Amino acid sequence: MDEVAKLKQMAIDRYGEDGGVMCECFSEQDYVEAIAKDGTAEAAWAWQVRIVEAQKETQACYDTGEW
Repeated sequence: MDEVAKLKQMAIDRYGEDGGVMCECFSEQDYVEAIAKDGTAEAAWAWQVRIVEAQKETQACYDTGEW
């Protein structure tokens, strides 16, 4: 399985970890670029999850006013 196919499958299998963002919003080119940037499907997935976590942290700070 090539890395793009692997990343697409990871996005389906781990849908809840990133709220479905990668599965629903990424184009073919987005998958290719993520792998080119991060090197492997696993690394690209880990980066995506970190982005989602950072967005949640930022939103929580905004919602509570605790900066």
